[in-house]
Amino acid sequence: MSSTYSPDLRIQLMGPGDQAGTWGNTTNTNLGGIIENSIAGVQAVTVNSTAQGLTYLYGAVDQAQGAVIELITGSVSSAFSIFTPTGASKMYVVNNQTSWTATFYVSTVLGNTTPAGTGVAIPAGQTATIWTDGTNFYVQNSYFPGAISTGGALTVNGSVTASNYIGAGTGLIGTATSLSIGGNAATATSATSATTAGTCTGNAATATNPASGGSFITSSNIGNQSVSYASSAGSASTATTASNVSGGYVSSVNGAQGAVTLSQLGFAGQSLANPGYYKFPNGLIVQWASQLSWATQSFPIAFSTILCATAVRYSGSGSIGEFGITYTTTTITPATNGNTGPWNYIALGY
Repeated sequence: MSSTYSPDLRIQLMGPGDQAGTWGNTTNTNLGGIIENSIAGVQAVTVNSTAQGLTYLYGAVDQAQGAVIELITGSVSSAFSIFTPTGASKMYVVNNQTSWTATFYVSTVLGNTTPAGTGVAIPAGQTATIWTDGTNFYVQNSYFPGAISTGGALTVNGSVTASNYIGAGTGLIGTATSLSIGGNAATATSATSATTAGTCTGNAATATNPASGGSFITSSNIGNQSVSYASSAGSASTATTASNVSGGYVSSVNGAQGAVTLSQLGFAGQSLANPGYYKFPNGLIVQWASQLSWATQSFPIAFSTILCATAVRYSGSGSIGEFGITYTTTTITPATNGNTGPWNYIALGY
Protein backbone atom coordinates (compact mmCIF):
# COMPACT_ATOMS: atom_id res chain seq x y z
CA MET A 1 0.00 0.00 0.00
CA SER A 2 1.55 3.36 -1.04
CA SER A 3 2.14 6.31 1.30
CA THR A 4 0.14 9.58 1.28
CA TYR A 5 1.05 13.07 2.56
CA SER A 6 -0.61 15.46 5.02
CA PRO A 7 -2.09 18.60 3.36
CA ASP A 8 -0.36 21.32 5.42
CA LEU A 9 3.17 20.09 6.24
CA ARG A 10 3.38 17.30 3.63
CA ILE A 11 4.37 14.72 6.25
CA GLN A 12 4.64 11.21 4.80
CA LEU A 13 1.78 9.02 6.07
CA MET A 14 2.73 5.36 5.67
CA GLY A 15 0.09 2.79 4.83
CA PRO A 16 -0.33 -0.33 6.98
CA GLY A 17 2.51 -2.77 6.33
CA ASP A 18 4.54 -0.32 4.25
CA GLN A 19 8.31 0.18 4.52
CA ALA A 20 8.96 -2.93 6.53
CA GLY A 21 12.40 -2.62 8.14
CA THR A 22 12.82 1.03 7.03
CA TRP A 23 9.79 2.80 8.49
CA GLY A 24 11.98 4.15 11.31
CA ASN A 25 13.86 6.35 8.84
CA THR A 26 10.61 7.87 7.59
CA THR A 27 9.35 8.39 11.14
CA ASN A 28 12.58 10.14 12.14
CA THR A 29 12.30 12.45 9.14
CA ASN A 30 8.69 13.24 10.02
CA LEU A 31 9.32 13.90 13.72
CA GLY A 32 12.90 15.15 13.85
CA GLY A 33 12.82 16.99 10.55
CA ILE A 34 9.46 18.19 9.26
CA ILE A 35 7.56 18.64 12.55
CA GLU A 36 10.57 20.14 14.35
CA ASN A 37 11.08 22.52 11.43
CA SER A 38 7.44 23.64 11.60
CA ILE A 39 7.66 24.30 15.36
CA ALA A 40 11.18 25.64 15.88
CA GLY A 41 12.92 25.73 12.53
CA VAL A 42 14.50 28.89 11.09
CA GLN A 43 14.60 29.02 7.30
CA ALA A 44 16.86 31.60 5.62
CA VAL A 45 15.35 32.62 2.28
CA THR A 46 17.54 34.57 -0.14
CA VAL A 47 15.27 36.79 -2.25
CA ASN A 48 16.26 36.98 -5.89
CA SER A 49 12.90 37.79 -7.52
CA THR A 50 10.03 40.22 -7.01
CA ALA A 51 7.67 37.20 -7.01
CA GLN A 52 9.25 34.21 -5.29
CA GLY A 53 7.73 31.04 -3.87
CA LEU A 54 8.96 29.21 -0.79
CA THR A 55 10.30 25.74 -1.55
CA TYR A 56 7.91 22.85 -0.81
CA LEU A 57 8.74 19.14 -0.68
CA TYR A 58 6.84 15.98 0.14
CA GLY A 59 8.18 13.98 3.07
CA ALA A 60 11.23 16.24 3.49
CA VAL A 61 12.24 19.52 5.17
CA ASP A 62 11.53 22.68 3.11
CA GLN A 63 11.22 26.48 3.49
CA ALA A 64 7.41 26.57 3.53
CA GLN A 65 7.31 24.40 6.68
CA GLY A 66 9.63 26.65 8.74
CA ALA A 67 8.42 28.35 11.90
CA VAL A 68 10.62 31.41 11.26
CA ILE A 69 11.34 32.85 7.82
CA GLU A 70 14.38 35.12 7.53
CA LEU A 71 14.28 37.13 4.30
CA ILE A 72 17.79 37.97 3.09
CA THR A 73 18.63 40.29 0.21
CA GLY A 74 19.80 38.51 -2.93
CA SER A 75 19.51 40.12 -6.36
CA VAL A 76 16.15 41.77 -5.60
CA SER A 77 16.19 45.60 -5.59
CA SER A 78 12.55 46.58 -5.02
CA ALA A 79 9.44 45.53 -3.10
CA PHE A 80 8.68 41.85 -3.58
CA SER A 81 6.12 39.09 -2.90
CA ILE A 82 6.62 35.71 -1.22
CA PHE A 83 4.23 32.82 -1.99
CA THR A 84 3.35 29.83 0.20
CA PRO A 85 1.74 26.55 -0.98
CA THR A 86 -1.95 26.68 -1.85
CA GLY A 87 -4.37 25.17 0.64
CA ALA A 88 -1.76 24.83 3.40
CA SER A 89 -2.60 26.60 6.68
CA LYS A 90 0.41 27.78 8.67
CA MET A 91 1.70 30.41 11.13
CA TYR A 92 4.98 32.21 10.45
CA VAL A 93 7.30 34.59 12.25
CA VAL A 94 8.81 36.65 9.44
CA ASN A 95 12.00 38.69 9.86
CA ASN A 96 12.42 40.95 6.83
CA GLN A 97 16.15 41.71 6.74
CA THR A 98 15.98 43.23 3.25
CA SER A 99 15.66 46.93 2.36
CA TRP A 100 12.24 46.52 0.74
CA THR A 101 8.70 45.65 1.75
CA ALA A 102 7.80 41.94 1.54
CA THR A 103 4.17 40.88 0.97
CA PHE A 104 3.14 37.29 1.76
CA TYR A 105 0.49 35.57 -0.40
CA VAL A 106 -0.86 32.05 -0.91
CA SER A 107 -0.46 30.63 -4.44
CA THR A 108 -3.55 29.78 -6.47
CA VAL A 109 -1.83 26.65 -7.77
CA LEU A 110 1.03 24.86 -6.08
CA GLY A 111 4.28 26.35 -7.34
CA ASN A 112 2.93 29.45 -9.11
CA THR A 113 3.19 33.13 -8.04
CA THR A 114 -0.43 34.25 -8.48
CA PRO A 115 -2.18 35.42 -5.28
CA ALA A 116 -5.08 33.28 -4.14
CA GLY A 117 -6.38 35.91 -1.71
CA THR A 118 -5.33 38.85 0.42
CA GLY A 119 -1.74 39.30 1.55
CA VAL A 120 0.12 40.90 4.46
CA ALA A 121 2.93 43.42 3.89
CA ILE A 122 5.95 43.50 6.20
CA PRO A 123 8.11 46.65 5.91
CA ALA A 124 11.87 46.50 5.50
CA GLY A 125 13.72 45.73 8.72
CA GLN A 126 10.56 44.66 10.58
CA THR A 127 9.51 41.37 12.19
CA ALA A 128 5.87 40.22 12.27
CA THR A 129 3.81 37.16 13.16
CA ILE A 130 1.36 36.25 10.39
CA TRP A 131 -0.82 33.24 9.55
CA THR A 132 -2.75 31.81 6.62
CA ASP A 133 -5.87 29.70 6.30
CA GLY A 134 -4.60 28.35 2.99
CA THR A 135 -6.12 31.20 0.95
CA ASN A 136 -5.60 34.53 2.73
CA PHE A 137 -2.90 35.89 5.03
CA TYR A 138 -3.68 37.69 8.30
CA VAL A 139 -1.80 39.62 10.99
CA GLN A 140 -1.60 37.51 14.14
CA ASN A 141 -2.61 40.20 16.66
CA SER A 142 -5.15 42.94 15.91
CA TYR A 143 -6.48 43.38 19.45
CA PHE A 144 -4.91 43.42 22.92
CA PRO A 145 -7.43 43.12 25.79
CA GLY A 146 -5.15 44.53 28.51
CA ALA A 147 -2.63 47.32 29.07
CA ILE A 148 0.44 47.44 26.83
CA SER A 149 3.85 48.55 28.05
CA THR A 150 6.85 49.33 25.86
CA GLY A 151 10.46 49.47 26.96
CA GLY A 152 11.45 51.91 24.22
CA ALA A 153 10.04 54.30 21.63
CA LEU A 154 6.66 53.58 20.04
CA THR A 155 6.31 54.19 16.30
CA VAL A 156 2.84 54.21 14.70
CA ASN A 157 2.79 54.21 10.90
CA GLY A 158 -1.01 54.40 10.59
CA SER A 159 -3.74 56.42 12.26
CA VAL A 160 -4.38 56.51 16.02
CA THR A 161 -7.91 56.28 17.39
CA ALA A 162 -8.45 56.67 21.14
CA SER A 163 -11.78 56.24 22.89
CA ASN A 164 -10.52 58.33 25.83
CA TYR A 165 -8.55 61.55 25.67
CA ILE A 166 -6.25 63.38 28.05
CA GLY A 167 -8.31 64.66 30.96
CA ALA A 168 -11.07 62.05 30.62
CA GLY A 169 -9.67 60.01 33.52
CA THR A 170 -8.03 57.42 31.29
CA GLY A 171 -6.58 57.61 27.82
CA LEU A 172 -3.56 59.21 26.20
CA ILE A 173 -1.58 60.59 29.14
CA GLY A 174 2.09 61.52 29.48
CA THR A 175 4.79 63.09 27.38
CA ALA A 176 5.17 62.73 23.65
CA THR A 177 8.96 62.58 23.53
CA SER A 178 8.97 58.86 22.69
CA LEU A 179 5.78 58.71 20.65
CA SER A 180 6.17 59.02 16.88
CA ILE A 181 3.02 59.04 14.75
CA GLY A 182 3.73 58.60 11.04
CA GLY A 183 0.10 58.78 9.89
CA ASN A 184 -2.87 60.86 10.99
CA ALA A 185 -2.53 62.41 14.43
CA ALA A 186 -4.90 61.28 17.17
CA THR A 187 -8.29 63.02 16.93
CA ALA A 188 -9.08 65.26 19.90
CA THR A 189 -12.58 66.61 20.48
CA SER A 190 -11.27 69.82 22.08
CA ALA A 191 -9.39 70.95 18.95
CA THR A 192 -10.82 72.01 15.61
CA SER A 193 -7.65 71.14 13.71
CA ALA A 194 -3.93 70.59 14.15
CA THR A 195 -3.23 74.31 13.69
CA THR A 196 -5.99 76.03 15.68
CA ALA A 197 -6.72 76.05 19.36
CA GLY A 198 -10.39 75.10 19.16
CA THR A 199 -12.88 76.31 21.77
CA CYS A 200 -12.41 75.91 25.53
CA THR A 201 -15.46 76.44 27.73
CA GLY A 202 -13.61 75.79 31.01
CA ASN A 203 -10.26 76.91 32.35
CA ALA A 204 -7.65 77.22 29.63
CA ALA A 205 -4.89 74.60 29.74
CA THR A 206 -1.40 75.90 30.47
CA ALA A 207 1.08 75.21 27.65
CA THR A 208 4.69 76.34 27.75
CA ASN A 209 5.03 76.06 24.01
CA PRO A 210 1.86 76.01 21.85
CA ALA A 211 2.04 74.04 18.61
CA SER A 212 4.22 75.61 15.96
CA GLY A 213 2.09 77.26 13.31
CA GLY A 214 -0.98 77.35 15.53
CA SER A 215 -3.28 80.30 15.96
CA PHE A 216 -2.43 82.75 18.74
CA ILE A 217 -4.79 82.81 21.70
CA THR A 218 -7.97 84.82 21.05
CA SER A 219 -11.15 85.50 22.98
CA SER A 220 -12.99 82.81 21.01
CA ASN A 221 -10.43 80.28 22.16
CA ILE A 222 -10.60 81.08 25.88
CA GLY A 223 -13.88 82.81 26.69
CA ASN A 224 -13.58 84.72 29.96
CA GLN A 225 -10.67 82.78 31.38
CA SER A 226 -7.38 84.42 32.31
CA VAL A 227 -4.13 83.24 30.75
CA SER A 228 -1.12 82.53 32.96
CA TYR A 229 1.47 82.76 30.20
CA ALA A 230 2.33 82.09 26.59
CA SER A 231 5.92 81.54 25.42
CA SER A 232 5.52 80.89 21.71
CA ALA A 233 2.70 80.31 19.27
CA GLY A 234 3.53 79.89 15.61
CA SER A 235 4.70 83.14 14.11
CA ALA A 236 3.61 85.27 17.09
CA SER A 237 6.49 87.23 18.60
CA THR A 238 4.85 88.92 21.57
CA ALA A 239 2.90 87.79 24.58
CA THR A 240 -0.90 87.60 24.60
CA THR A 241 -2.48 91.07 24.90
CA ALA A 242 -5.49 92.11 26.93
CA SER A 243 -7.53 92.50 23.74
CA ASN A 244 -7.09 88.79 23.11
CA VAL A 245 -8.84 87.79 26.33
CA SER A 246 -12.51 88.70 26.54
CA GLY A 247 -13.47 89.98 30.00
CA GLY A 248 -10.27 88.68 31.61
CA TYR A 249 -6.66 89.72 31.90
CA VAL A 250 -3.13 88.38 31.63
CA SER A 251 -1.86 87.94 35.19
CA SER A 252 1.76 87.13 34.33
CA VAL A 253 4.00 86.50 31.35
CA ASN A 254 6.79 83.89 31.49
CA GLY A 255 9.31 83.46 28.68
CA ALA A 256 7.54 85.92 26.37
CA GLN A 257 9.12 86.72 23.03
CA GLY A 258 9.47 90.40 22.26
CA ALA A 259 8.59 93.39 24.46
CA VAL A 260 5.87 93.09 27.11
CA THR A 261 4.18 96.38 28.04
CA LEU A 262 1.59 97.34 30.66
CA SER A 263 -0.98 97.68 27.91
CA GLN A 264 -0.28 94.06 26.98
CA LEU A 265 -0.78 92.99 30.60
CA GLY A 266 -4.15 94.61 30.22
CA PHE A 267 -5.36 95.34 33.77
CA ALA A 268 -8.84 94.35 32.60
CA GLY A 269 -10.09 97.67 31.21
CA GLN A 270 -9.87 101.45 31.32
CA SER A 271 -11.20 104.66 29.83
CA LEU A 272 -9.24 107.88 30.31
CA ALA A 273 -12.09 110.01 28.97
CA ASN A 274 -14.29 112.34 31.06
CA PRO A 275 -16.19 110.61 32.65
CA GLY A 276 -13.64 107.79 32.94
CA TYR A 277 -12.68 104.68 34.89
CA TYR A 278 -9.78 102.32 35.62
CA LYS A 279 -10.19 98.66 36.60
CA PHE A 280 -7.31 96.96 38.47
CA PRO A 281 -6.45 93.24 38.26
CA ASN A 282 -7.75 92.62 41.77
CA GLY A 283 -11.17 93.99 40.76
CA LEU A 284 -10.95 97.50 42.30
CA ILE A 285 -12.60 100.18 40.12
CA VAL A 286 -11.92 103.94 40.24
CA GLN A 287 -14.42 106.21 38.42
CA TRP A 288 -14.43 109.99 38.00
CA ALA A 289 -15.96 112.95 36.18
CA SER A 290 -15.44 116.75 36.11
CA GLN A 291 -17.57 119.88 35.42
CA LEU A 292 -20.98 118.26 35.37
CA SER A 293 -24.43 119.81 35.28
CA TRP A 294 -26.24 119.86 38.64
CA ALA A 295 -28.19 116.66 38.02
CA THR A 296 -27.98 112.89 38.40
CA GLN A 297 -25.05 111.43 36.47
CA SER A 298 -24.44 107.80 35.32
CA PHE A 299 -21.16 106.06 36.11
CA PRO A 300 -19.21 104.99 32.99
CA ILE A 301 -19.52 101.37 34.13
CA ALA A 302 -21.67 99.83 36.87
CA PHE A 303 -20.27 98.91 40.29
CA SER A 304 -21.22 95.77 42.13
CA THR A 305 -20.41 97.54 45.40
CA ILE A 306 -19.36 101.15 46.05
CA LEU A 307 -16.76 101.53 48.81
CA CYS A 308 -16.73 105.35 48.97
CA ALA A 309 -17.49 108.45 46.91
CA THR A 310 -16.94 112.20 47.29
CA ALA A 311 -17.80 115.35 45.33
CA VAL A 312 -16.74 119.03 45.35
CA ARG A 313 -17.99 122.18 43.69
CA TYR A 314 -15.71 123.63 41.04
CA SER A 315 -14.76 127.14 39.97
CA GLY A 316 -12.25 128.49 37.52
CA SER A 317 -9.56 128.61 40.20
CA GLY A 318 -10.27 125.21 41.77
CA SER A 319 -12.62 123.44 44.15
CA ILE A 320 -14.65 125.51 46.61
CA GLY A 321 -16.04 122.91 48.99
CA GLU A 322 -17.55 119.50 49.38
CA PHE A 323 -21.31 118.91 49.40
CA GLY A 324 -23.71 116.07 49.95
CA ILE A 325 -24.34 113.35 47.38
CA THR A 326 -26.41 110.21 47.02
CA TYR A 327 -25.47 107.28 44.82
CA THR A 328 -26.41 103.83 43.57
CA THR A 329 -24.20 101.26 41.84
CA THR A 330 -24.97 102.99 38.51
CA THR A 331 -25.60 106.70 39.28
CA ILE A 332 -24.46 109.60 41.49
CA THR A 333 -26.67 112.61 42.39
CA PRO A 334 -25.66 115.99 43.96
CA ALA A 335 -27.71 117.22 46.96
CA THR A 336 -30.40 119.83 46.19
CA ASN A 337 -29.19 122.42 48.70
CA GLY A 338 -29.17 125.50 46.47
CA ASN A 339 -25.76 124.80 44.96
CA THR A 340 -25.35 125.20 41.24
CA GLY A 341 -22.56 125.15 38.72
CA PRO A 342 -19.90 122.63 37.76
CA TRP A 343 -18.75 119.91 40.14
CA ASN A 344 -16.36 116.93 40.28
CA TYR A 345 -16.68 113.46 41.78
CA ILE A 346 -14.52 110.40 42.40
CA ALA A 347 -15.86 106.97 43.44
CA LEU A 348 -14.16 103.69 44.45
CA GLY A 349 -15.67 100.21 44.47
CA TYR A 350 -15.68 96.92 42.65
